[in-house]
Parts: sequence; C-alpha cells; structure tokens
Amino acid sequence: MNPPLLEVTLLLKYAVVALQPERFRYFSKINPNLIPVSRNGDGGDGFSFSSSDRTTTLSVGRSGLTLRSASGHSYRRLSPAWKPILDSLTDILEIRSIGECSLSYLNEIPLQELRSFRDYLNIGFDMPRSLKERFELFRSEFTFRSDFGEIRVWIQPEWNDRTEGYCVQLIFEARCSAPQSGLHHTLEQLHEGIKEVFHQIVSQDYISRLPQ
Repeated sequence: MNPPLLEVTLLLKYAVVALQPERFRYFSKINPNLIPVSRNGDGGDGFSFSSSDRTTTLSVGRSGLTLRSASGHSYRRLSPAWKPILDSLTDILEIRSIGECSLSYLNEIPLQELRSFRDYLNIGFDMPRSLKERFELFRSEFTFRSDFGEIRVWIQPEWNDRTEGYCVQLIFEARCSAPQSGLHHTLEQLHEGIKEVFHQIVSQDYISRLPQ
C-alpha cells in the first residue's frame, strides 16, 4: 500500500524585502541542488527554482515564499534538505521576523467505491438509516484549535485520472502567526499538529497498514 501523502507545501509571509539578483546568484551557488527556473518581472518581483527531478520547487517574492515537495515525504523527512534552504534565504534576504507560517499536506486515499470512505475515516454525523444507506461521501471543512495556532482540514471526493478511480482527498493546513520559538521549531510544531489530527481523523486500521 502506497502512503497517501502527495504534496507538502510551506508558505512564509514576511515584511517586504528587496530581491537583488546578485543575492540569488549567491543563493544558487550555496544551494546547487536547486536550479533557477525563472525571474518574474524585470523589477525583480520574484524568483523561482526547481530541483533537477522536479519534486521540489521554490518561489520567492518580495513579501513571501512558497517551498513545495512532491516527493511523498513529510516535513520531518524533508527538514534536513529544507533547513539550509530556509536558513540561507532568511540570511540573504535579511528577513528579521516571520509574519505568518503555514504547512500543508495533501493526501489522497483510493476508494473502491465512494461510500467506502467510512472504512478510512472517523468522521460522520447522525442521520436516518434510510439516508445513511444512500449516503456516499460528503465535502467538509473543519478547524482545530491548537497551542500554536490552528489546523484546518478539508475532506472531499475526487476522481483520479491516473488510477481511473475515486479517492478521498484530505488537505491538512497548520497555521501560525508571528512564530516566537524559531522557524524550524515552529515547523516541527506544525508537523506534529497535523500528524495528531491525521491520526484522529483517519482510521487506525488504515494507518496500521501503511508503510512504517
């Protein structure tokens, strides 16, 4: 059974900074695993990078950046590679503080049929039996409060063109405003928060069958 995690996205917002091309040339030199893809606009409005295998992408703007991985690994596995990228960017761009930080995980669980979502999720609500038997899958959004901020969860059915079958899509986004405990510690907190909610929402039977 393949892990359900498809994509991890990190978003950072910060005060407006100058995007000087020479700083990004230096960034490319100390991060050779990321290849410059484009510079957006003659005024230096943004720079984009990608790993050679296209699993990692980075977009840097004047007031925020997006770091994304399609490797199927969670932040804990990604952190050894992501830490030097983030450290060098915050240093090169002279980012003194982070205004907002979010970490999101996109998951897809294949379904034999839509109504089989009950075998995978601990989410449901009371309804008359006659309706419950006809009920296949719902779209829902939840917000969980946490010590560091909040975790939002989206659940929805999707059609997967690659497998030519239905799946249930789960998106977990952990958010934190003005983190005070350091960026990497904050990201670890966000990861742990998502992990906790994942284990509450997804059935233990399914989790126990995933590669450990």
